[in-house]
Amino acid sequence: QNIQVVTKSKCHSCSLTSLVKCPDDYTKRQPEKSTRDCRYHITMALSVKGCSFECYKDTVEPKCCPGYWGNDCIECPGSAATPCSSNGVCSDGIAGNGTCTCAPGFIGTACEDCKANLYGPLCSNVCSCKNGICHSGVKGTGQCTCLSGYTGIDCDRELPACAALRCGPNSRCIEDMSTGQLLCRCKPGYQGDGTQCTSINPCLRSVCHANAVCAHTGPNQHVCTCTQGYSGDGRVCMPIDPCQTDLGNCTSGSTRCVYDGPGKSHCECLEGFEKFVEGKGCSVKDVCKPDSCHKYATCATVESGTVDCKCREGYLGNGKICFGNIIQQLQDLNSKPGGEWTGQLSSAITLFNKLMSWPLTSLGPFTVFVPVNKAFKGTSGQILVNGESVLELDVEAKNGRLHSLEGLLIPPSIEPIIPHRCDIKETNVFKVSPISIICLDQTPHCCKGFFGPDCSPCPGGFTAPCSSHGTCSEGIDGNGTCQCEPNFKGSRCQYCANSNKYGPFCDKTCGCIHGVCDNRPESSGKCKQGSCKEGYTGEFCEQQTQLCGPNQPCHAHANCVPNKGAFTCVCKPGFQGDGYMCFESDPCALPHRGGCSINAKCIKTGPGTHTCQCLSGWREDGDECQAINNCLDPSKGGCHPNATCIYVGPGQSDCACKSGYHGNGRNCEPVNQCVEQKGGCHFLATCQFLNPGGWQCVCEDSYAGDGKICYGTIAQCTYFAFIQKHNLTNEMEESSGFTMFAPTDSAVREYLRRMGKESLDLNVTQYHIIMSETLKDGDLVDGLYKDTMLGFSYQLGIFRQDKKLLVNEAEVNVTDIETSKGVVHTVSAVLSIPNNRCDRATSKIIMVQYAMILKRRCVYFRVYQGKRFPNIGCKASCERVNIERKCCAGYYGINCEKCPGPEGQSCFGNGVCVDGINGTGVCQCNQGFNGTACETCQAGKYGAHCDQECKCVNGRCKDGVYGDGSCTCDLGWRGINCNVAITSDMCGGKCHSSANCLLKVVDSTYYCSCAAGFQGNGTYCTAVDACAENNGGCSVHAVCKRTLPGRRICMCHPGYAGDGKVCISVNPCLDDNNGGCHADGECVHTGPNKVEGKYKQTFQIASKHIRYNFISEYGTSAGFMKVNLIGVSIYTKCK
Repeated sequence: QNIQVVTKSKCHSCSLTSLVKCPDDYTKRQPEKSTRDCRYHITMALSVKGCSFECYKDTVEPKCCPGYWGNDCIECPGSAATPCSSNGVCSDGIAGNGTCTCAPGFIGTACEDCKANLYGPLCSNVCSCKNGICHSGVKGTGQCTCLSGYTGIDCDRELPACAALRCGPNSRCIEDMSTGQLLCRCKPGYQGDGTQCTSINPCLRSVCHANAVCAHTGPNQHVCTCTQGYSGDGRVCMPIDPCQTDLGNCTSGSTRCVYDGPGKSHCECLEGFEKFVEGKGCSVKDVCKPDSCHKYATCATVESGTVDCKCREGYLGNGKICFGNIIQQLQDLNSKPGGEWTGQLSSAITLFNKLMSWPLTSLGPFTVFVPVNKAFKGTSGQILVNGESVLELDVEAKNGRLHSLEGLLIPPSIEPIIPHRCDIKETNVFKVSPISIICLDQTPHCCKGFFGPDCSPCPGGFTAPCSSHGTCSEGIDGNGTCQCEPNFKGSRCQYCANSNKYGPFCDKTCGCIHGVCDNRPESSGKCKQGSCKEGYTGEFCEQQTQLCGPNQPCHAHANCVPNKGAFTCVCKPGFQGDGYMCFESDPCALPHRGGCSINAKCIKTGPGTHTCQCLSGWREDGDECQAINNCLDPSKGGCHPNATCIYVGPGQSDCACKSGYHGNGRNCEPVNQCVEQKGGCHFLATCQFLNPGGWQCVCEDSYAGDGKICYGTIAQCTYFAFIQKHNLTNEMEESSGFTMFAPTDSAVREYLRRMGKESLDLNVTQYHIIMSETLKDGDLVDGLYKDTMLGFSYQLGIFRQDKKLLVNEAEVNVTDIETSKGVVHTVSAVLSIPNNRCDRATSKIIMVQYAMILKRRCVYFRVYQGKRFPNIGCKASCERVNIERKCCAGYYGINCEKCPGPEGQSCFGNGVCVDGINGTGVCQCNQGFNGTACETCQAGKYGAHCDQECKCVNGRCKDGVYGDGSCTCDLGWRGINCNVAITSDMCGGKCHSSANCLLKVVDSTYYCSCAAGFQGNGTYCTAVDACAENNGGCSVHAVCKRTLPGRRICMCHPGYAGDGKVCISVNPCLDDNNGGCHADGECVHTGPNKVEGKYKQTFQIASKHIRYNFISEYGTSAGFMKVNLIGVSIYTKCK
């Protein structure tokens, strides 16, 4: 990564800005510009104001790509493409250590396996085997292999008859699940026919990594150990790069580590260094030259290619330029070969040496106006300041400034460098008539970091009192003592309290073996110099001074032993190494974990020693750990006597109160039936607890009933006010029954707020009421449509979805509130009158003749005693209204149901719906589209218009409306169109059996990619379960069925029809045979593929009362008459 590094130059005299250079490889930001923002020190113990400037250089910061770690950017375990097998987080980057932090449930160097007793691709499933071995792991299925004498899915059912079968020593008795017959089969870890069983050696199947050694440890058991130069768990082995840890023991700053192969490396000198010495590093090349520094400065090489110039004692400067005192500077200027003032300052030098030699060489600062030789020969003897006689200004000297030559001066300051007194000053005004007196009071006070009457610096210095590890007793009254923080001690808190600790927080243990630890916070944990015991040496006193053989000393934890006439170093018991370096051995770190049980914890107790401790929930049983079943203990797991103990796992149990009791299982009390489901009382009743085991149900005020059922009136809800407002109560009470869907009070308020105060009008109110029927919850079946009080053109639809009861689209909150005449159900919203019906009404005037009173222009005959007599009568004029049922556009069927597709967009706009009263609701899709609602493309088509062809030859196309036509190749094929056969494996066998080895176009490298229908990182692939999420994209009324990996089919539930993505309730009433009902019967759709036959309503109305008006010669009158109308519609209105 390219970055720009910015630094500041050292503080220097502002007059030297043009002469001061940046450090090597840096460039001045603004060559002629500097900032007066610093102070620098001179040898007179003073600080002087000076200047500095910015320097910059462009450099490259090393940075690892994601998935790589360390200085050499080595690939993380599991590959850089899928670090930690995509089941964890790799510590990557330059500062990373390449270790994987696995997600919950995963273990392994590359998080490639599941923890014990877990299985599945996500290691989230827990094995349930009781007496068997679980098929665990990432590829596991959780299937149980039962131990001898057990059967069942969880191996929890005993087979007593197995005792008679007498299976062999390495076989087990099982039950054939298909026939129920008992058979002998080999135990897990053995193979054979059940009679002869031999141990399985898994090492013969290459179960370990290519760079690991497999050891057969028992039947079907093994241990994988990485070979020398590799590290890991044996299943995954990564090459060891010594350079990644502590620079491969190369000395930092002067050497670099070069990786030579797994577990191998060597050290090389960095640029600017030479002469490598093992354990010490390289020496800096001396780059000092005669012109590197000023003639009055010394040169020293301090680091690679960098020199340090320091002015000699008695001179001031940055080493590149050095100045003496004023007298020395005058002498240099006067004697400089070819200088501008050579030989012109002799008189002034003589004068100053005689009169002011000591002040001008020892004191200062001064500003000196130096006369040249010819000035002493002038007639007036005057030297003008700021006049023409001043030839040049500002020549710098060590202790002053010369005004006669060109140059700049750094004047020293006589102010103290560090202010130590911070006295508090106060001004007080006293009025003494007729004047005021101003008094200045000053209270002595020390600055922060100083103490005592003289304001002396605190121990450790005022910038870091008590070494920043304690609190100084500061201030004018303080005594300067340090109160150290925990872990620190000393007068300045400069040591760690524990003599064997070091580090900034005194929390690191010294590596000093046979010496005294340097227990300062800033130390490196080595031994104090000269503290090694007799016979030992080294920074950690770890080497013996007595040589073992002619050359090499042994480590402190090693012995020198004879071996075939020679001597060699051998690590002491409990330590391991080559004898020259020995480390404590840890049996718990080995693959066999010190021989501890899998259910035990290995605890290191010392060098090479350990102990095994059973895990929580397990108890020691010889060399094994047996699971503890709390329920078998006398205490029954601490459960109450009226509770049942439930075994959960080793050392774990739960308690559940028995029936009739409640509590947490530890404490159980008799159940108060009024608390448990309200004692079975009606929701409008109160349960009254009488005594343990007794209770009664009492209906609330204004309700009647036995408590199990309570009756109320609809007058108790806000909606009833609108029923009264529109005068509907009488008609409802006179009816044989009614069913009302009453909106809740909050729903009414929200509707009025949103739609307006007058929005809940007569029509909306009537739309919530079904007359002449009392429909309870059990009568409200899915797919039922009922006419409302508003007329048969305005129906309510009943639906049941996801265990919810819906009216139109509003959820029913409370059902079956019974009244004296009907039933009320509360709904969550005010029902909107739908616009699905577009019925057309026509009317016709008919004349009906009645024998009534006299009226001119109307004669009728009556027969009396066999004779016809004319009579004057009247004719009633009646209007017959015929209503033709019609559905609006986008709706179909006798109930005008909505066509498939979103609201207002039938068939998703990709087809035409067969709508209308006789329509079927079928979508006739446009070319290229398919589906019940034309919601997708035909197979092999993709794009927004389904007009593009997929071109995958041997693979699966990303088709559909939202597809892009890209191909995922089948196993053995590659290419854009999956038409190139894979004939050779360029990935070296790393790919999974369900993956292809493909070529990256960007960098021409090969990688593993799961084949079509599989998912994973390529080295491990699992079949995609297309039904796993969101029911596979199928309808809620459909079942998703897996077919091939990554594929599925959607099948509508019985009673529904469609393509599975869209499923519509089947309405048999729309078929040609009237749903199986009689030709004169009415077919009613009562649910998915369900109908109910009813008698058709006749078009005869008998004994109807018709209001009439008549006029006679005696005046106008009105009244009612009882008539008999034949062939008149039920919607006929008489005028």
